Amino acid sequence: FSSIIPDRFDGELEGDILIGDETEHEKVYPVNAGAVLDYTGAVNVESIKNQMAAIEALYPNTAHDQIILDIKQFLFTADFELPEGMTLPEVLTPIAEDFGPGFVVDRAERLSDRAARISFKLKNAEDIRSYTQLETAVDNAGGTDHWMKLILPGIRLTEKAEKGERYTVVGRVTGDFSSRASVPSGKSELFSFHWIS
Repeated sequence: FSSIIPDRFDGELEGDILIGDETEHEKVYPVNAGAVLDYTGAVNVESIKNQMAAIEALYPNTAHDQIILDIKQFLFTADFELPEGMTLPEVLTPIAEDFGPGFVVDRAERLSDRAARISFKLKNAEDIRSYTQLETAVDNAGGTDHWMKLILPGIRLTEKAEKGERYTVVGRVTGDFSSRASVPSGKSELFSFHWIS
């Protein structure tokens, strides 16, 4: 068998790359030559909630439904890069898990045999007019463990993989959120957040 090393990345945006539901990062994941694997990119929603607290701090005595939003952008991009010896399927069919009703996969691009870019965004961001609506979308994402998961099925290990050979899949998630927040008193603030893992 050969082995796959799940790549763990931490930063402002906490995230993981998993093989299926495999969460071990202390040892390699054994597979046979020619195996077809599902990779999961996972993002912890708590990172987003922590940044949203900055919006709340601007309006400490205002009910959240009174904070009016004009969302300019709310988009996350997950990049997967496979090593030599692994290939993506011809057609990408990402599966969103624990996104809640407020987020959707926007697009999935196969950049090459070994590179993919998948983006996800707020569903109907143009309809989100208050901070309460945004808060609800974020609070309903991540399930009970706070992790949004994007599964990329059908990644194939070469038939020529030799016993003891190791492969590392590299992933990166970036996110951008910008909006204008206003309250009835007339106070208005433009804010922008950038997340990177």
